[in-house]
Amino acid sequence: MSNDFNLMFLAAQRFENGEAFRGAFLITDSDTTPLEFRCTSPVRPSNLQKTLYGRILEQHILINLIGLPLIRSSKNKFNLILVRDPLFLELRPQIDIPLLRIFKDTEDDSVTGEKPLLIASDSGKFEPVLMAAHHEFVDEREIMRASLSDIFQRRSLLEPFERISIALNQVHDQKVGE
Repeated sequence: MSNDFNLMFLAAQRFENGEAFRGAFLITDSDTTPLEFRCTSPVRPSNLQKTLYGRILEQHILINLIGLPLIRSSKNKFNLILVRDPLFLELRPQIDIPLLRIFKDTEDDSVTGEKPLLIASDSGKFEPVLMAAHHEFVDEREIMRASLSDIFQRRSLLEPFERISIALNQVHDQKVGE
């Protein structure tokens, strides 16, 4: 695998008993070495916004207030975006870069609608993961499978999300961006 295959790991987290959201990305090289990290200020929807958006509030926040602004702010090039939250799949029609959701088989996959693909680590170091795509871009799973499989032999595809979660907790505790 070429060393210029970079990944963006994109995630969001709730804080303050679910009243605040923060999102972040970590762009890494194919060895998951960090190249760039960015996060949002807290997004705190008002009661009026909660009423007006109703059930689509969280999707609106993740797509329009967290996902798109973060992706557009990146300084480093990346070849693929990986997400855990199925709501982020709705970003894909609005961007020109492949986006895949990766998750464990114990996690809910009902949102995807398509049968996810399994990626196993032939090295046996890591638990297999499932890969899903936006329903209009299902072919991207196969296109990206070889690249991800190569990385998955050496590095966990889920571990960078743990790093993002820890970093978001630290950022929020320090009240960065407020």
